[in-house]
Amino acid sequence: MIKIDFPNYSDISSASIPKKLLIDILQPRIKSHPETTNNKIIKLGLEQPINSSGLKDLIKKGQKILIIVDDYTRTTPNNLILPILMEKLHLVGISRKDIKLLVASGTHRKMSQEEKKKKYGKDIVNNYEILDHNCHDDKSLVKLDTTKQGTEIWINREVLKADFVIGIGQIVPHRVAGFSGGSKIIQLGVCGPITTGQTHWLSAKYKGSEIIGKINNPIREEINEIGETAGLKFIINTICDGLGNVFRCVCGEPG
Repeated sequence: MIKIDFPNYSDISSASIPKKLLIDILQPRIKSHPETTNNKIIKLGLEQPINSSGLKDLIKKGQKILIIVDDYTRTTPNNLILPILMEKLHLVGISRKDIKLLVASGTHRKMSQEEKKKKYGKDIVNNYEILDHNCHDDKSLVKLDTTKQGTEIWINREVLKADFVIGIGQIVPHRVAGFSGGSKIIQLGVCGPITTGQTHWLSAKYKGSEIIGKINNPIREEINEIGETAGLKFIINTICDGLGNVFRCVCGEPG
């Protein structure tokens, strides 16, 4: 028997399968480096935003900031990103009371406090307001316009209450979206089940080869339109190696 570990999931930590049934283990190339290098790469990404001004030029003192973060099902190193981001926001004059975090749970279950401390860092959990998206709570959702392709946009109302919305996520190949990252933190991260269902049904019209790994595809266009309509202003996305180290951090325009 071969034991396969799943270190990033709390529900299923490992599985054992007969050795004769194992064809191969596919994983990203491993490039190990110290945590200080991770921090440098994240800071460099924030200092060199793509198709966008830096946060110090985009954000004004007194604004309400919403940071949308992915949940336990993703390996984005939020515990490294968030302290660096908070420092930049505070330098601009944003106080802690004007910052909220919204967990982009999508259709997933709510995270526990211990999971949040591990994912976001104990200091972040103890000092900032963290909200959980619940796609099944109709009262937390607001209906916006319908997309050009006919998708109804139901979005968490906290997104609309903020003056400036930042999304944090990771970039990996994705069957539905082509790649994760960007506006995917909005859809399906903080949308209602109608929006999520319609987007996924739209992807079923296309072969996997037409979507996965394709930067430009009909579903990504749909996701980008939803993100723009919802008001996503700035993204922080990481590309990580097989050990979870940050290979690159890309920031700036969501599209």
